[in-house]
Amino acid sequence: MTPVRTGVTYHYRIAAVYLAAGGDRHASAGVVATVTPEAVLTAVSDLEVNALPLGDSVAIRAVWSPPEQGEVAVVVGGEAPPCPPGTVLDRVAVAALGRELDGTLETLADGRVRLNVSAGQVRGHCYFTAVSLGRMHAVVGASVPLVMTEPVRDLRCERFGDTVRLGWRWPAEATAAQVRWRRAHDGSDGRADCLRRAYEVDGGFELAVGPDALTVAVSAVVQRVGGDAAAVPVELDVPGLPSSMRYRIRVQAWPRRRRTLVLEAERSCFVPELVLVQRAGEVLPLRPDQGTVVVRVPAQQVDHATPLEIPFEVESREPARLRLFSAQQRAEVMLHDPPVDQLTVP
Repeated sequence: MTPVRTGVTYHYRIAAVYLAAGGDRHASAGVVATVTPEAVLTAVSDLEVNALPLGDSVAIRAVWSPPEQGEVAVVVGGEAPPCPPGTVLDRVAVAALGRELDGTLETLADGRVRLNVSAGQVRGHCYFTAVSLGRMHAVVGASVPLVMTEPVRDLRCERFGDTVRLGWRWPAEATAAQVRWRRAHDGSDGRADCLRRAYEVDGGFELAVGPDALTVAVSAVVQRVGGDAAAVPVELDVPGLPSSMRYRIRVQAWPRRRRTLVLEAERSCFVPELVLVQRAGEVLPLRPDQGTVVVRVPAQQVDHATPLEIPFEVESREPARLRLFSAQQRAEVMLHDPPVDQLTVP
């Protein structure tokens, strides 16, 4: 028998053949059938669905690894599929699982496929299901539940020392909010719950988070039958308090060109790269480009209990002035100068 190839359409005629008494063969008109063989479809097993804030709206992103054969459609319905992953269905039966989402497809660097969809197509408690599609059949894949509720709006923040005060505009149906934060320096995080009634009485929500820069995320929470539902979080970057660093220059008795830069942090903190600049004359440099760099201090974590000591030498025998600067234009560090006599050369 000649093997068939997938994706190629074949036409078959099947006729019944009768043998007459005299030995003659008589065939019926026959029945004609057309078929296109399909490759075996496999189910998508790694569907991921996330909702992300997009301005005043929300975007949904579905990501999966494409199967070897067939295309993939993501359908959304109000209930979980009645059949388990791997179930083979007629192509027309896919509509019973939900409505196919319409969006833009893109291939990611790792080979997976991402579908970008506006949240206007989705409301309430939904189930997203990946379906592998062939010409005649389909295979049900993984299903992911997701609750779509309105996010908070106009998230804002004020810092008062180690405390930040948050404010936002509530969705009409939200009764509470989940507040999460993540520190930029070490990745440590935290969580707190905010009741809407307490927020309205206090006029906002305060967190004692310390001096470090952090990212805050607020999710509105809606009470529903079967459990609370949290909306997609809205994030806001909160700058940290500037690091405060005092420095002094210790002069060696002999030879006097040898000196030591001593750095003392008022609190343990991460300090960006610093440069000690020497400028000829009797005027202090106002910027790092107004002199020659004589000491470069790499960015590092500084413990307030352990001063940094960096020995260096000044070559000039003519009058000059020293001063310490941050090597970056926007550096979160406040440098406190020592008395002018410590900055004087020779």
